Amino acid sequence: MIETIRIGHLLRETATSPYRHLVTRPTGAAVRDRIEAALSRSDCLTALLDFSDIELLDFSCAEEIVAKLLLAQAAPRPRFVVLRGLRDDQFDAIEQALTHHHLAV
Repeated sequence: MIETIRIGHLLRETATSPYRHLVTRPTGAAVRDRIEAALSRSDCLTALLDFSDIELLDFSCAEEIVAKLLLAQAAPRPRFVVLRGLRDDQFDAIEQALTHHHLAV
């Protein structure tokens, strides 16, 4: 089974505003906290992170959300992480963050 997590939905809950921009480390850390909470309640070994509702994703949020999530998930219970709905510029930010930490999704 796959746990689907809509990043845009979490951003709206976390930032309590209608904007669709993932920028700044505090925003990324808050969204990652929500993702980690959802995964801790799930028995699924695969997490699908859906970025299709996100317009802008900067390097700091890519690092906070994707790279740090992978680093934290590796130790207690390894999971597969799949990313969906990324545009080229978002993919570039995530790829840069993953390369920096020697990670892959």
